[in-house]
Amino acid sequence: MSLDINNIDNLLQPEFLANPCPVFKHLQTNDAVHWNPQLNAWMVSRYDDVKTLLQDTRVSAASPFGYIFKRPLTEEEQVAVSIIRPYVEQSLLNMDPPGQSRQRTILGAAFTPRRLEQMRVRVQQFVNELVDEIQPRGQVELMNQFAFPLLFKVIFALLGIPSEAHTDAKRLFNEASSLIIKVNSTPYPKSEHLLRFADNLLETEDLIRPFVEERSRQPQNDVISLMVEAEQRGELSEKEIFVLCSQLVFAAHETTASAICTGMLSLLQNPDQLELMKTKPEILAIAVEEIMRYSVPGQMRPRIAREDIEIRGTTIRKGQRVFAMLAAANFDEEHFACPHALNVERPKKDQIMTFGHGIHYCLGGALARMELQVIFPTLFQRLPGLKLASSTVQWRPNFLLRGLVELPLEFEPQVVSLDEIESNVA
Repeated sequence: MSLDINNIDNLLQPEFLANPCPVFKHLQTNDAVHWNPQLNAWMVSRYDDVKTLLQDTRVSAASPFGYIFKRPLTEEEQVAVSIIRPYVEQSLLNMDPPGQSRQRTILGAAFTPRRLEQMRVRVQQFVNELVDEIQPRGQVELMNQFAFPLLFKVIFALLGIPSEAHTDAKRLFNEASSLIIKVNSTPYPKSEHLLRFADNLLETEDLIRPFVEERSRQPQNDVISLMVEAEQRGELSEKEIFVLCSQLVFAAHETTASAICTGMLSLLQNPDQLELMKTKPEILAIAVEEIMRYSVPGQMRPRIAREDIEIRGTTIRKGQRVFAMLAAANFDEEHFACPHALNVERPKKDQIMTFGHGIHYCLGGALARMELQVIFPTLFQRLPGLKLASSTVQWRPNFLLRGLVELPLEFEPQVVSLDEIESNVA
């Protein structure tokens, strides 16, 4: 079944979710600044325009929660919306300076090169532990049995959430990830989704609050401590601590899990490129960069025009919404030769747009790169014969965050643990 170009505005077409590249090429060639009536927004697809838009102060990243709702809300639903609103409107991606700059400066201390190198050791430890569990089975569903468990371990370690709270935290954050999509991507949100999402956020605050209070008495080397110190200096509110904790968990596990699985799928579908990456370890960094270009999870970033602006002769009116198409920019032939081919030795010429650009450039970009640099070599080294368990895959119905529902894999079962291997080598 091929993509219906005549229905190009339907970004939930299964064919678009599976392969958006034909739409990207069509837009870039024929309608680089395209009005999408289904989104009630403009779509900007060329690399230069996307990059310019992301650093243009004439557009705002502020995204009012509920702006697309087209039905009246009950009094109970309005209370729920008032609880949810800060989690959408006070997050780094949806704020403008000076609030965005203030939050980013505080969190920037958590993602320094030194801290990330220290974290690399723990990431490798977490990966090894999960692979030890997986090895004897001969099969793994990569999304839910590896990526999500691993990334929860990593972000909880960074935040400072102790192991005894991990089960409840994972349950709440998993539910929130599902609910935010359900309530923030439809003009007609279901009442039960709004009410449950509000309750979920309050429960999450109750979970995190004791750790915040503890760090105020005994600071530790973690992100919650950084935020508590900022609160004590009057630079953050308690509500912002809760919001940022939730945002960091969502960004660190949802988007990176998608990158792990779509990246793995891309490598297994391009065995020549996989072989290059396995036999030439010196190209690992550029190979991961190419995987992130090719398998970009976050497809678009929304903006709102503060004033009339013009892009390629098209006027975007004040107040209109415009989407900077990050994924499309990564496939612009003017900046990436043969962009539809995975090339793990691709020379680094232009910055990929996977992590955005400008003041909203993803703080966790370096963390995601490091994680993939650990994950892919370890999986291919320790799970010999790794291959797809099915010739078909299912994509989630989400055009903003592209990802697989699951990724079943098979490999040759191994009964020797890493500890035994290391012991034998010694």
